[in-house]
Amino acid sequence: AALDVNAANQGGQTALHLAAMRGSAALVALLLEHGANYELKDVQQRYPLQCAQEARQAAVGAEGKAATTKSQKGEKQSSAATAHMVSCTHTVEILSEADNGGTEAALRHIKTLGLHASTLDAKRNQEEKEQRRRTRRQSVPALANRMTVALPADCVAGQMISVAAPD
Repeated sequence: AALDVNAANQGGQTALHLAAMRGSAALVALLLEHGANYELKDVQQRYPLQCAQEARQAAVGAEGKAATTKSQKGEKQSSAATAHMVSCTHTVEILSEADNGGTEAALRHIKTLGLHASTLDAKRNQEEKEQRRRTRRQSVPALANRMTVALPADCVAGQMISVAAPD
């Protein structure tokens, strides 16, 4: 049985509304390619474009806050926050094209920007992987404070000892 791409939840939100709220340009592109209706309103009378605009506004605020906090600490700006903001912006652009020129205009815009779903998903996955790697690197010093090491047999008869980092 075929799935209804325009099915709505109790709040009247379709998959397109939810993808727009998430700021997922890749998912918005995929849904439009499969016939999602960008003209449906949810129970709050919001179109997917309005949901995308709200998501972009929140992402811009979060990215700005992260940049300010990081610059105060002398750290690099979060690329994950920036990537999310860019994805939210692309989502708004795609839905604006649909609103102004129909689905075909949105699909042309997606191709012009090179915003194919697989490309965007790959970029987001790479950003998430990079974030996990940074998190692991930051936690290594904390682990070193509680590390247990096994010494070779000729040192202290191969006993296990705990090593505490100096304070």
